[in-house]
Amino acid sequence: MTDLERPAHPATEPAAAPAADHRHRDEVLAMLATYGERTPDEVPETVDSLELAWLIHQVEQHYGRPFDADDDALARMTTVTAVVRVLAELGFGGTG
Repeated sequence: MTDLERPAHPATEPAAAPAADHRHRDEVLAMLATYGERTPDEVPETVDSLELAWLIHQVEQHYGRPFDADDDALARMTTVTAVVRVLAELGFGGTG
C-alpha cells in the first residue's frame, strides 16, 4: 500500500476534532496558563491535582456557575485532552 492509498486517519488515530473543540482546548490551556504565570504553549499535557483545583475555580469564574462533577469525572481529568472532554460532557464549552 502506498502513502496515497492509505486512509488519512487510520482506525488507530482519532478523527480530527471540530473547530469548536480546538477553541475550547485553547480556552482550557489559557486558564491553566494563569496558574504559575505560564504561556499556553508552556502548559504540559498532564494536569496535576493543584492545577485541576485551579482550573475548576477558573471554570466556575468563566462560566458563572458551580462546577458539579462526580469523583469519576474528576479522576478522569488528568490530561488537557481529558479535561476538555469532561468539561464538554458537563456543558462547559466544547461540542459535548
